[in-house]
Amino acid sequence: MLGQRKTLVVTGHAVAPKGTVLHERNKLMTVALELDWESGEILDADTTFITRLCKDYLKNLLQGKKILLDQDNIRNQIETTFHVDSQKALLKALGVATERYRSLRAKT
Repeated sequence: MLGQRKTLVVTGHAVAPKGTVLHERNKLMTVALELDWESGEILDADTTFITRLCKDYLKNLLQGKKILLDQDNIRNQIETTFHVDSQKALLKALGVATERYRSLRAKT
């Protein structure tokens, strides 16, 4: 294990807006993030978005950013470039995942 990163996966969930395909299919917006334990760098990301384009766009937007240090930048980028019906649910789910990581780090 010498030289390997210690990583973890955190998730966040939020209710998807009614009337959307996401709500009809899943009821929830889920965000799963693989993070570097020490730095909080987002190594990988997945969501319950229906389309591959939305999943890939968000993954590209998040990868390489630090979940705590870049929190405001991430929010701003989503608000200005990711215009989807589930935007508020996405931001809520990301916030939940961020707080989960923050809480885990505080325990060490």
